[in-house]
Amino acid sequence: MSAGVPPAKVAVFLGLCVFMFISFTLYTFVDSNAAARSSLLNQNGGSVDLLKAKVKELQNKLNHNEVIVKDLNNRLNAYNVHQPDVKDGNNEPNIGNNEPKQIPQPKDIPAGGESVVKNIVNSQQCPNTNAKSDIQMLDVYDELKFDNPDGGVWKQGFDIKYDKKKVQEEKKLEVVVIPHSHCDPGWLQTFEGYYKAQTKNILDGMATNLAEKPDMKFIYAEMSFFELWWSEQSESTKEAVKGFLKSGQLEIVTGGWVMTDEANAHLYSMVMELFEGHEFLDTQMNYKPRSHWSIDPFGLSSVLAQVTKSANLTHMAVQRVHYSVKRYLAERKQLEFRWRQLYAGDSPRTDIRTHMFPFYSYDVPHTCGPDPSVCCTFDFKRLSAHGCPWDKQPKRINSKNVASRAEMLYDQYRKKAQLYGLNVLLVPLGDDFRYDTEVEWTEQYENYKKLFEYMNSKSDWNVHARFGTLADYFKLMDERLAEETDTDKQDLPILSGDFFTYADRDDHYWSGYFTSRPFYKHMDRSVGHYVRAADVTYSLAVWKAKTNNDLPEALKQAYNRLVDARRAMSLFQHHDGVTGTARDSVVIDYGKKMLEAIEDCKAIIQQSTAYLLKLPSSAGLTVDTKHYLDKLPENIEVDIGNVIILQNSLAFKRSEVNCITVTSNKAKVTKSDSSEVKQQIQPVVKVTNGKISVVEGMFELCFVAEVPALGAAKYSVEEGDQVEMVKIEGSSGVDLSAFPSANTVQGSEVLLSNAAVTASFDAGTGMLRSIKTRNGETVEMNMEFVHYGARGRHWTKNQGGDSLSGAYLFLPDGNAKPLAQHNNKFIKMAGPVRSSLLIQGLQEAQLLQEIRLDDNTEYLEIINSVNITTQSNFELAMRIKSKDFADNDEFYTDLNGQQMIRRKRYEKLPIQAQFYPMPGAAMLQTKTKKWSVLGRQALGVASLEPGWMEIMLDRRLDQDDDRGLVQGVQDNKRTESRFRLLVEPTQLTAPESTRKLGFLSLQGHQSSLTLHYPLITMVTKEEATNSLPDTYSPLKKSLPCDVHILALRNYGEKTTYSSSGKSTVPKNEAALILQRLGVECGESRVGGDCEVYNGKLDITEYFADTPTRLNPTSLTNLDQQESKTPHLVQLEPYDLKTISIKY
Repeated sequence: MSAGVPPAKVAVFLGLCVFMFISFTLYTFVDSNAAARSSLLNQNGGSVDLLKAKVKELQNKLNHNEVIVKDLNNRLNAYNVHQPDVKDGNNEPNIGNNEPKQIPQPKDIPAGGESVVKNIVNSQQCPNTNAKSDIQMLDVYDELKFDNPDGGVWKQGFDIKYDKKKVQEEKKLEVVVIPHSHCDPGWLQTFEGYYKAQTKNILDGMATNLAEKPDMKFIYAEMSFFELWWSEQSESTKEAVKGFLKSGQLEIVTGGWVMTDEANAHLYSMVMELFEGHEFLDTQMNYKPRSHWSIDPFGLSSVLAQVTKSANLTHMAVQRVHYSVKRYLAERKQLEFRWRQLYAGDSPRTDIRTHMFPFYSYDVPHTCGPDPSVCCTFDFKRLSAHGCPWDKQPKRINSKNVASRAEMLYDQYRKKAQLYGLNVLLVPLGDDFRYDTEVEWTEQYENYKKLFEYMNSKSDWNVHARFGTLADYFKLMDERLAEETDTDKQDLPILSGDFFTYADRDDHYWSGYFTSRPFYKHMDRSVGHYVRAADVTYSLAVWKAKTNNDLPEALKQAYNRLVDARRAMSLFQHHDGVTGTARDSVVIDYGKKMLEAIEDCKAIIQQSTAYLLKLPSSAGLTVDTKHYLDKLPENIEVDIGNVIILQNSLAFKRSEVNCITVTSNKAKVTKSDSSEVKQQIQPVVKVTNGKISVVEGMFELCFVAEVPALGAAKYSVEEGDQVEMVKIEGSSGVDLSAFPSANTVQGSEVLLSNAAVTASFDAGTGMLRSIKTRNGETVEMNMEFVHYGARGRHWTKNQGGDSLSGAYLFLPDGNAKPLAQHNNKFIKMAGPVRSSLLIQGLQEAQLLQEIRLDDNTEYLEIINSVNITTQSNFELAMRIKSKDFADNDEFYTDLNGQQMIRRKRYEKLPIQAQFYPMPGAAMLQTKTKKWSVLGRQALGVASLEPGWMEIMLDRRLDQDDDRGLVQGVQDNKRTESRFRLLVEPTQLTAPESTRKLGFLSLQGHQSSLTLHYPLITMVTKEEATNSLPDTYSPLKKSLPCDVHILALRNYGEKTTYSSSGKSTVPKNEAALILQRLGVECGESRVGGDCEVYNGKLDITEYFADTPTRLNPTSLTNLDQQESKTPHLVQLEPYDLKTISIKY
């Protein structure tokens, strides 16, 4: 390649050459065979149709090549005008004097033209369905036996040996010992409890000991704790800490607000908690983390690898992976790899270098080498506390024992190094809440210094050991890779896929926490919805205020409440928060923080909306939903004479059914232009003492609301002619006397139908039986509820360890047992905008299910309400079975709401291993149809038989599962779970056998978005809105339907700390984070005026107000980029891109 020619240009040029060659070949083929075809036509006059078909085929190929050329031209033009440059120059942001050389951050057009799209169909980019990789995790699962042989001192591994003479000839073994302290922001104690008891001491000790010991180093991860500590420090301490960061003596790893869970957390919350930590580091310390540290989350998602890569982090260190997978990778020296996204194909654009710990835990006994009984004796905190459980105890190092002790430790280092290929070794030195005493700082430092000095003096050992940081280790790793003369060894192997479901020993699969504490998982999505909506409306209000040069002081002060709400949401993403694995008192504390965040966000939404709509302060806007700490949300009553404002936080126009609670059946909604509003009214139904009845004097008024993108719509509530009352039918055994004009169900089935979909239910039980889709195909959908028990203690009988089901572990006592259905009762309500079925199930679970079908949708909305507080060791699930999807063993689950990964059912694995996290969706599909279940909350999901989908709803366990919590799960509450079930025709564009990635349809994506981010209803007085137009939108038009505004987040200035508290002022700038959704190639159908992304997004074409400046940045705004055309955003499938908008 000639010097100075960008690789992407070369790729485009080569692509054009390929097209010209194909075109010339096609022309030659057509011309050279003309005589032969003429002769054939004369001989077979009846072959005209065949000839026409051939001509049509050639024409299609030419048309397809024309599309390719257009796309190549577009990419060439984009390359010429859209190359961003990092401001600090050389693509290497200045992050400190001792930082490792940074891998250049991804550009819009990757080096070598390596796009993550496979091809172009009808101007639509088609994502890959698999990655080119050396290690594909689903294929590894095919290969693994999942046995558990005794590996000797490394129980889950194998015996490790090395040649003492050969190691003298190898490159020097570089050992980097990394002091660290893993601090859970809530687990056995609350966040504040841990801070006062231990974390404050840890960070105080860091500041003191790094100053006293220049060759001591330390890494730290959780910014929630660090920010609280920072707020209490003097300016001199702060400057000292900045010095430690600059010199590399201290490293902040990841820099997120917490070490996020990777199974249950939603993409939005994951990005926001990382953003929160990075904004703190940027504004307070001008520090940019580059290394990711994820040592305690219970299984690993590739989505977090994408998020960290997009935030411009360059390396990852990870720990909790199934012990069989660790052994497999260790045997092949593949514990270090480049983690590639499944949609990346052969593009390295998403690759991030990753180091995996090989052994059981991140504590000292399991990190120096394969023998924990030896390694434990080198944890010098245990000299005065804990001791070691292997009948060997630590010994203080002195001149008499240093030789023998150093040789023991060196032997462990050498053995561990045999599992990696570069003779560079990472050795963590820490555990949970370590270095909280001065004694530990001193003992670890002084004893290891003596060991290092002796080791390094032994030339025949060929080793160099010292304290270091994660950045130090990765710098050495990168240098060793660069030194390789063999091109095949100049980088790490490529791995694709994820690391669920995690098992730490025996058959102990950590699939229980996918569902534990579902009440709070439900609250988590509520707080995420309100924080996002508050951020969007607040950013738009500040933008408008700056445009008007009129930022009200009250709006300015409200930013502090927004910051607090963001941090409460971020705190719960901790891997003992949203997981449901903390003590009862800690869970309540998380709940209080989230409830306060929701209330703060409501106030901000009300205040920002009032400003945007120019409503007077007397308007008294009030969100119509009340939230509680210990029960499900409730709607407030809306009176006749009120006006409701509907706020839409999504970037597309919405037309959907919205319901309000009213006290008169004569209420109706109107628009000021007198246009028709389709609506219905129905009774509010309750179940009391096992009996279905109505709430006297209360009604639900449901209407089709139309709300513009990111905007608001006004509707008035008036008294008038009675709105059409729903038609009501009830099953046998329901007292219908309280229901107006109700009838008993007749026949063997009950139907819910609209113009597109018909759902059939059993008239005896009310359970779903089938769905007729828009193309007329009837698809079996048999729904039932099942429950599991917990197995007892008897490890030989269970062929596993002796632990029991608890907050983390799911260890059932066998197959699930169906809940009885014969006593089910139900009522059906059918109206012009919504039909629904309310089913009362087994009373032991207080099961209440509502299934809705709205007039303008193709999905069934399923709302399950359960209360299992009277049960013991009881795990409840919703199961759907369909013979129409029973042709394979594969299904798909989502990773953090970002991508759909393929799963397989394995007979070699137990039931608990078949469950995977379902933070947002699960899917089965054939070549012609797709069945998606979209969820509003995180739960566990499995497909235990072909054509089955089973989703856990709640679990109540009487005992601890031996993972440190020391309690069962018995704080259950009445809990709601919401789903949307969508069955639709589809056409696969890649063979099912080669796919590792699936796709929701565009309709599926938008259904999921509207489920997570419902319209927010606000109530006000009519006189306050007399001059208000019916609709408001800050956008000129909706964004493409496969582009989602993940966040519009107003930046904050540097927080000021004082004795009276802390205060943060909003900047005149916000982060616009765009997410390109992944859809099946050729997918374009959602209805309405939806358009798919066409390769270019011009920000100025969408926002009504003109920004003063646009700037592309890394995901969390740590690295600003320069661009000649910052208003143009190029998004490939699954991309996450941030644009800074200056008001």
